Amino acid sequence: MKRNGERGNRRQGRENKIVVEGIITAADWDEDGNITGIQILTTDDEAYGIENSDPFMNLVQKSVQASGSLKRGRGGEQNIYIRKISLLEDEPDDEMFRAEFVR
Repeated sequence: MKRNGERGNRRQGRENKIVVEGIITAADWDEDGNITGIQILTTDDEAYGIENSDPFMNLVQKSVQASGSLKRGRGGEQNIYIRKISLLEDEPDDEMFRAEFVR
């Protein structure tokens, strides 16, 4: 049974959920050498651009596990919108970083 406003084809709103582990690295820089974009590089040499990168800029060179929505660009690039992230390595000077994002 359909509810009011519900369409028969729901494919358009479907998201691909993904969990990746890897190191956050710089992906883009401005002309002054400041990092403007980051990505997660996995152990199997996959790169996932981080769409909502601002909260994670301080995690460059950290090992993380991130879960979220996978999005593919026209050129085949893979991007992730992170919903949950945690550090994988234990570093004595760093507190455990965990974040969850809700739209």
